[in-house]
Amino acid sequence: MSMKTVLLSTLKVRFLISVVSETIWTALAGLAVGAEYMSE
Repeated sequence: MSMKTVLLSTLKVRFLISVVSETIWTALAGLAVGAEYMSE
């Protein structure tokens, strides 16, 4: 394992984590808006 490989895999993991958290936040926001809309 060279340093470059470790760096690349770390970047990939961080990218995946950010994508996943973005998706979760978007879903939560969508649910909140939907719930508010339904309770009108």
